[in-house]
Amino acid sequence: MVGDELSALGAVRSLAQANVPCFVAVTPAHRGTMRSRYAARVPVESFVDDALLDPLEDLARRQNRPLVLLPTNDDAASTISRHRDRLAARFRFCLPSHDLLLAMARKKDFQDRAEALGCPVPRSVHVTRAEDVPTIAGLTFPCIVKPGRRHPGYDSQFAKAYLMDGAEPTMALVRQLIDMLPDIMVQEYIVGPNENIHFCLQYRAANGKVLASFTGRKLRSLPPDRGITASCVAAPEAAEELERLTEQFFGPTGVIGLCSMEYKFDVDRRRFLMVEPTAGRINWQEEIATLNGVNLPYAAWRDLSGLPPLPRTVGSAGVGWRNSYAHWHPSWLRRRKAAGFPKGTQVVDAHWRLDDPLPALAEASVWLRRHMAKLWD
Repeated sequence: MVGDELSALGAVRSLAQANVPCFVAVTPAHRGTMRSRYAARVPVESFVDDALLDPLEDLARRQNRPLVLLPTNDDAASTISRHRDRLAARFRFCLPSHDLLLAMARKKDFQDRAEALGCPVPRSVHVTRAEDVPTIAGLTFPCIVKPGRRHPGYDSQFAKAYLMDGAEPTMALVRQLIDMLPDIMVQEYIVGPNENIHFCLQYRAANGKVLASFTGRKLRSLPPDRGITASCVAAPEAAEELERLTEQFFGPTGVIGLCSMEYKFDVDRRRFLMVEPTAGRINWQEEIATLNGVNLPYAAWRDLSGLPPLPRTVGSAGVGWRNSYAHWHPSWLRRRKAAGFPKGTQVVDAHWRLDDPLPALAEASVWLRRHMAKLWD
């Protein structure tokens, strides 16, 4: 496992459920999330180039056998992809071509490919220079404004996304943003509650065959309506349609390995629209699939280990996943109508497990120190 976010913790626990031993590469800033009893930690300085590759290769030499690599963040996936020839002798992994992996992280490339394939996507405008800004007025508001690609300078100064209502304030914001990053997407916002956001998580073998797939829906995100998943449940009622739409895009595009597609249901048009793909890595809320009977990390491990795939299953729908720190965030508590879990759902906390308590205790310690520091400021 390469990564030290909540997604990595969920993947480690998923593999442990299948009795697969696991090493996990972690940086000094991992905040205790990866203090799981089910993984041996491999310290790395970062997930970029030799800072990651050298420790991984040292581990593989000591194990004296090929190891399966499952990245859980974009930096790790990009490094593994960029150095795939160097790693191929000691590691097993499944990634799309490097150019395609990079293209899936660029919102303009995704938009163009989806439109060419006839996939349902919201209308968007791509802004790369000041002269492009007036084209924003042709969109229907509200709109989401977000960077077209990852950029450290942008990330340190601006939000992941802005929900804007009106052409003039949107154009003013975009003029400010393109000074830092001349790659901004302005996309028509799909009106509707947070729980209308769905996702289809998959593992696709090197030949493109789908070996495991799971469909879920979000309950809460942070920031609300446009951020990372705070809580989610299974959505088997939407599985057939969303798997078909996901195949419509990933199949012809050639995406393989661990991947996912996010959707939002457009109430006015009564249809799902594609919002954003993820390629080459485990998704943030991937453990929701395991909790409901579809173990995607294990499906990937079996395939890369040369074992036959398990029978395909849609999974159950009785277990919910919750990152309590985000689910109970004040921005949600202030809302009159905040989505909760369906009645009868067994809710599993993303951090806390009775059989694996250290990640939750470490995260609680970090949270308390951060909030105590705010009180003293």
